[in-house]
Amino acid sequence: MENFPKYYLDLIKTWSKFLSIQSPTNKDDILNQQLFGNINIQYNKKPIFFANFGKSGIHTIKDIWDEKTKNIKSDNFIYNILKDKRNWISEWTRLKLALPKSFKDRLKNFHVHPEPQKKGYYIKNTIEFYNKQNKVVIPSEISLKLIQYSLNLDIDPNCQIKWNNQYNSELPWKRYG
Repeated sequence: MENFPKYYLDLIKTWSKFLSIQSPTNKDDILNQQLFGNINIQYNKKPIFFANFGKSGIHTIKDIWDEKTKNIKSDNFIYNILKDKRNWISEWTRLKLALPKSFKDRLKNFHVHPEPQKKGYYIKNTIEFYNKQNKVVIPSEISLKLIQYSLNLDIDPNCQIKWNNQYNSELPWKRYG
């Protein structure tokens, strides 16, 4: 990929980041996952890209998954599809290793719950937050103070406790909140 123009590299990186915000949970979502530039499909902790596979029409998991055997398609099948056979064994091996076990298990119809994303949390159901005027509040606009106030919690923040301990004094924190 080092021979690609910077514009296309940035485009692929941005697309990869976009794909990372979704975690496929059902069979169709998994089968339609792009193989290349996808943060969910990594080899050595990096998304993969093999131009030869793309030029040969192999773009998504469904292109390499055999529904009848419930497994990855055979090496012979892939060999016959590829237009350029140079380095195919190495690339095909890395591609098979890059597929997450959870994807393969779900495609084999094993009961597997979606894994939370490594960088944070995921929400199974849609949650809506409302203010006192019964208007929807965007989750990114919700602060810890707002939650504490809504739940009528009287909790001292860690910074307040640290301040009080370090300086042996108490400020009227409620007035500044």
